[in-house]
Amino acid sequence: MKILAGIFSIAPANKDHRLALRCAVGVFIQLLTLVVTGGCSVAIYVASGSSRR
Repeated sequence: MKILAGIFSIAPANKDHRLALRCAVGVFIQLLTLVVTGGCSVAIYVASGSSRR
């Protein structure tokens, strides 16, 4: 049974947390800028497209 548990377990890879933090900070900065400038009507576009390169 331990063999099957090892096959089906998913653990985070090395440095995945760093990439997730970079994405979260990028989205947060853009959304914060929209809130400050009053452009909340386009926030959905920023939130969905900011992590694409």
